[in-house]
Amino acid sequence: MSEKPPSRFRPPEVEAEPKDRRLFRVTPLAYIALGIFAIALIAPIYYAPRWGWVFLILPIGYAWWVARSWTKVDDDGVQISTWRSRTHVPWERIKGLNFPKRGSAQLVTTSDEFIRMSAVGFNDLPRLAEVSRGRIPDPFYAPVDREDSADSEDTEN
Repeated sequence: MSEKPPSRFRPPEVEAEPKDRRLFRVTPLAYIALGIFAIALIAPIYYAPRWGWVFLILPIGYAWWVARSWTKVDDDGVQISTWRSRTHVPWERIKGLNFPKRGSAQLVTTSDEFIRMSAVGFNDLPRLAEVSRGRIPDPFYAPVDREDSADSEDTEN
């Protein structure tokens, strides 16, 4: 009965799971698109060196947008950062969520204002429900009531 010594190796971290689960960011794959976009701009810069460098503003602006777009959910409320501004919405002002057909989720405030949540989509709803500590319900999770399940088993027999 020999016990195994503790392993020196740690299992790899899943890339889809961020270290700070409260922080929602634009996917890092956006930087790959940024690199492809910058490579595509080589031709205008090469053929028009006097004014072609102006095209470099586009990938710099895109990188600024990717780096500055995030949403953080904590006990105080929801903090939203866009490329232009940052907004803090306390839980008392939040009425619910809206998921438009395209784009990110939107917070609905008590004054019926829609605030776009950067980098939060419909697939992030279970994690959003977890980090909000139930303030935002997860519609995919339905708790099983033991009394209801026992009653349904009795009626089936």
